[in-house]
Amino acid sequence: VLCVDKTGTLTLNQMTLRYIVANSNSADLLSDGILLPEDIKVVLKNAILASKSDPFDPMERAIHLAGDKLLGLKTSLHSELTLFREYPLTSGLLAVSQIWSSGESGELVVASKGAPEAIAELCHLSAERRASLAVEVEELASKGLRVLGVACGKIQTKDLPEEHHDLDLEFIGLLGLEDPLR
Repeated sequence: VLCVDKTGTLTLNQMTLRYIVANSNSADLLSDGILLPEDIKVVLKNAILASKSDPFDPMERAIHLAGDKLLGLKTSLHSELTLFREYPLTSGLLAVSQIWSSGESGELVVASKGAPEAIAELCHLSAERRASLAVEVEELASKGLRVLGVACGKIQTKDLPEEHHDLDLEFIGLLGLEDPLR
């Protein structure tokens, strides 16, 4: 038996966003000259909004770096909006949602990311859609990727629920992150 600590020993200890999946589109972000379809861009933008504006977490840093590189976001999406509320990650629900106000109306933007099964639960997906999602997740995971689900929504300020589960969210895609080998 050979035991090793892979993080930082066998890998670079630097998360990288490698794949984005949205609807029937997927993008390998290591491909040269990649042109991203609009639905892939929407997944990435919402993943950024579901992350801290100045992230410490390696996955969130990887999401921000991908946004800078692929969407030309030299300034953060966060600077255009005001954080209104956060539904934090809990041991019972491995997902986070951030609610943003543009200041123009009472409409708020909701961005969520987390474990695919947690995001599926928040989106109240049907059993059939959850099964097809599990296949997509397994395909990414079989490549050695860490997989996150992404969802979004809009809500009026007056309708903002107390409970995370009561948000009205739409499942929009998956992220596949890797820690590259040395």
